[in-house]
Amino acid sequence: MCQILVCNPPHLLPECVSALWREGYAVTLLQNPGLPLPASDLVLLCADEIAHIEAWLPLDRTVLVWNGSEETGLALAAYTAGAAAVLPAQTSPSLLLQRVRQMTSSRSTYTSNDDSSLRRSRYLQGQPIHVDDNLVMVIESGVVAQTVIHADGSEVLLGFYGPDQILIPHPDDGCFIHLVAHTDTQVRLLTWAQAAQWPDFAERLRLRLRLMEAWSANQARPYLADRVLGLLTLLGEQFGVVTAHGLRVDVRITHAQIATAVGAARTTVTRILGELRRRRLLTSAGTGEAERFYLLSWQESHHLPHSQLLNP
Repeated sequence: MCQILVCNPPHLLPECVSALWREGYAVTLLQNPGLPLPASDLVLLCADEIAHIEAWLPLDRTVLVWNGSEETGLALAAYTAGAAAVLPAQTSPSLLLQRVRQMTSSRSTYTSNDDSSLRRSRYLQGQPIHVDDNLVMVIESGVVAQTVIHADGSEVLLGFYGPDQILIPHPDDGCFIHLVAHTDTQVRLLTWAQAAQWPDFAERLRLRLRLMEAWSANQARPYLADRVLGLLTLLGEQFGVVTAHGLRVDVRITHAQIATAVGAARTTVTRILGELRRRRLLTSAGTGEAERFYLLSWQESHHLPHSQLLNP
């Protein structure tokens, strides 16, 4: 049975604690930060102010923080102190359960063999990815999202990365850049010395820099519609599948994620997407996790090898 330790419980809605119990988790409530912590698979810390973060963190285990007050800076303090994730005050019991399931059942698993360059890590969708910043991460399968955490706890999308692409983990500093498994993901971890021995490592690094520059250039476009279309074009270049209906951007991205990436409100992005549909520049199909955008016209670029575009 999975053990959940709830710290500072008065700040947690009773129905949420009940939801954890009903789900079958063994829940222990702890009010005093000075007491020894019992064994647990996950710590859920309820915090209304930064003082609660300072009193409880850091801990030597995975911590999920409930930001009960939405106080500016609390989420940032929680991440600084080592929290794996921060939940907003309006989190519903169902969303809490979803997050707890991800963090308790989707721990990374490692396989080793005589060649340490083949060390692999697996993550399930939604799980934060913590990798030493002295390593190089090569994505073998799945999609990884890179985000930055703002002081109010909001996340801004910096990009998606897929198979055969490399990521250089960012140090734990004031930039607060995080990696999250956007889908079930497997990565290979290399030291810099090991990565340097790969014949194509320099080429992969060059392509990574090109994509970063392309993303930055897209953000500099003066018109929001151009930024939205440019973002989907970059993702189509990475994850595109040529079909009879256009170039399918074969990665799930929500209106809210697009909004954070281009610096606009979600409602504005929804309106812009509607305008782009009316202009016959894109369309979409499917709903929920299955929704995909289709670009009806696009320009080829040289950010990635042309073989990246797959044909059905």
